[in-house]
Amino acid sequence: AMATALDNAAANGAVSVVSLPSFEDRKTKTVVSWLASAGVGAGEKALVITKEQNEGLYLGGRNIPGLVFNTQDSIHIYDLLNADHVLIEEAVVPHLQERYGA
Repeated sequence: AMATALDNAAANGAVSVVSLPSFEDRKTKTVVSWLASAGVGAGEKALVITKEQNEGLYLGGRNIPGLVFNTQDSIHIYDLLNADHVLIEEAVVPHLQERYGA
């Protein structure tokens, strides 16, 4: 089911592989700017899949409506299907290919 959901999201152009800045300042403004540069508009739902928890990203983005965070080992199918944009950290791609063949 997960592989199919990933394939459908990719086929619809919803998946982007991104590099994550440090987010050391933990500011919502920084996360909003990064999301905009990744093609996520205001009011759109986005799922960010990271290799491991990123505290700066989480703290800066937790106030943003429609923004959800998953790690590579805890991807929730609902979050994937519900997102308008799926942003996957570069380091996660090999894990997804190995685990889901996606």
